[in-house]
Amino acid sequence: MINITYAGDALVATKVVGDRFVSRGGTSFTADLRPRTPGDPDALPPVLLPAAYADRWGARMLPRFTGRGHVDGGAREVEGQLILVGDCISFAWVPLEHQIVFGRPDGELALRMLRDCISEEDEAENARAVAERMYSGEVQYVAAGSERAARRILRLSDLRDLQRKISE
Repeated sequence: MINITYAGDALVATKVVGDRFVSRGGTSFTADLRPRTPGDPDALPPVLLPAAYADRWGARMLPRFTGRGHVDGGAREVEGQLILVGDCISFAWVPLEHQIVFGRPDGELALRMLRDCISEEDEAENARAVAERMYSGEVQYVAAGSERAARRILRLSDLRDLQRKISE
């Protein structure tokens, strides 16, 4: 899952949910969306679709733009291409021959993905933080049930229970 923002003519895709390639909050890829003239050496020709696919995507030519994709935990950049595909975008990490199509999820799917993935990441992050405090000698004993014990993202059922309590 990524969050797309724009800085001038640059599209920036930031990881909302991390993985082994780029951690949460890191830049997954960037693309240069500056308008190009046909003679511009940096301009990429559009992707030409066969007629059968053109009907499906609503266009015969898919615009594409140069970009940079991050790999190795975000430590290394490689050449990439952003392709506009109907209501979706696709990014190709060219030297890796790897391409992902991104679409806008509905609200419920986005919340479910965030809840499940970020909860796991937060639990691992909390465990690392506790271990670091233990090894540094800064452990403070906190009473069970204390707000300071650990940060945790609620499950969907917990959120529904909380909404019921608020509405009562």
